[in-house]
Parts: sequence; C-alpha cells; structure tokens
Amino acid sequence: MVLPAGADGRRGQRPSADGAGRAGLRPGLRGKWTGIYAGAGLAVLYLGVLYARWRQKQPGFWAEFRTAAVGGVLFYVLLPLCIYIASYLPYWWRSPSFSLGDWWQCQVSMYSYHSTLQATHPFESRWYTWLLGLRPVWYYRNGYLPYGIKASIVGMAGPVIWLAGLAALVGLLWRQVSGRGSRQGAGVLILYGTQLIPWMLVSRCTFLYHYFPSSMFCLAALALVLARMKRRDWARRIAGGLCVAAAVLFVLYYPALSGLPIPPGGRMPWKCCRALGSIKRLPCQRGCRR
Repeated sequence: MVLPAGADGRRGQRPSADGAGRAGLRPGLRGKWTGIYAGAGLAVLYLGVLYARWRQKQPGFWAEFRTAAVGGVLFYVLLPLCIYIASYLPYWWRSPSFSLGDWWQCQVSMYSYHSTLQATHPFESRWYTWLLGLRPVWYYRNGYLPYGIKASIVGMAGPVIWLAGLAALVGLLWRQVSGRGSRQGAGVLILYGTQLIPWMLVSRCTFLYHYFPSSMFCLAALALVLARMKRRDWARRIAGGLCVAAAVLFVLYYPALSGLPIPPGGRMPWKCCRALGSIKRLPCQRGCRR
C-alpha cells in the first residue's frame, strides 16, 4: 500500500498527490463495480494529499494541482471506464448491432437486479460476522468420486491475519481518536473503512468473500503495528509466530480450500471450521464422519 509521502511527519517532506494514486486500485475499477468502493478511499487520500500540499504554500502548487487533477481523471476515471467498456467487445463481435445504448441497459439491468434482489442463501452472512470469519461459504462438493472419497471447497477466513489484523486495526483506531495516531495509520483505516462501510448499507444477501478486499488492510494494519513496536526482538518473534501459525492452519485447511480428494478414513477439517465460525448442517458431514 502506498501512502502520501511525508507520512512519517518529518519536517520539510512534501506530500505527493501522485503517491496516493499509486495505491494499486485501478484493476478493480476496471472489472467490478465494487472497485468504486476502493476508488472512494483513493479519492480521500488523493484529496488529503492535495490539501496537505496546499497548506504548505509551496510555489507552483496550482500547476501541480492541475497536473494531479488531469492525471487523476485520466488514469483513474476515463482509462478504467474505457477498459470496462472494452470488456463488452465480445458482445459487439457477436452482434454488430450491439450499441452503447445496449451497453447502458446492461448496467441498468445489473443495478436493478442487485438493488431489488430478495433471494436468500444458506451461506449468506452480514458484514459484522465477517470480522471474525463466522460464516464460511461452501462453494463445491464433488459428488462423483468413488465411494468413501470426499472433496469440497470452502471459502473461509484466514484466522491469523483476520483476527490479529482486526486487533491491530482497533489499536490504530484508538491511537487516531486519542490524538496519538499517524498518517500511515489514518491511511490504512480509510482504505479499510471504504471497502467495508458500503456493505453495511447493502440489504441484499451478502457473503464472506465480500470482505476479502478489506482483509488486505488487516494485513497492512498488522504490519504497521509490528513496525512501530519499540521492542524489535518482540516484533520479530510475534511476526514469526504469526507466520508459523498461518502456515500450520493453511496445511490443516488445505483439503477444504482446494477440493483435494480425501481417501476413506481421512477427515475433512469440519470440526475446526465449526470452531472458527461454523459451516452448519452440511449434507456431507455425515459422510465425513464415516
């Protein structure tokens, strides 16, 4: 993640408006509507950098402002929009009569579908359950394997990063509201919040995987907290312990994450899934106990 230059608060360091723009969020804006959430966080950082630049009253600010404004619109609005429209080229290739009006109707139809959806799903979950990974999503079960062999794919939380990262985010938030925060911490919280807060307002069924973009900033918060620890030896030990714990859990859950077939006598880690947040009443659970 890239934050404004000078975020360490050193005197004389000049923030760069383009620095916030290199936050790596453009690909999402090009391919998925929810990339707009990331764009909101980017816009806050972008405008914040420009404001900091203006307060410094450095010569040439307005020339740099024009450059930043034109670059921001060109590379973070027009270019993603053009690439998004270009993704519909197969429609034109299939039917030359497909027009921009038809393209716009596709957008209207998608918005109408998602804004009026009343469906339910056995693995749907609300945003506040995502913070602790309380409701994994069961994607797939292979029912065509020989008798006794099991294979499933589950979308679930990375408990080490999510839980430790959530604690780090709470710590960063406390430091910010108590007046002891930093620009780096504020940047992480802004980018995390702009990914999560819009989902609080969504009434249709939602799923754990909608939290995955926010979870990246759990990792950023954790890295920032460890980097700020005064006891460097403790920070290294904590970081090493978290890496080991994450690796062990990855190996433990790999069959459920990958769809790896489990031979008779093997056990899918459903009990561990239940302990972390519960995959409830799965049809395969009886078979998994055989």
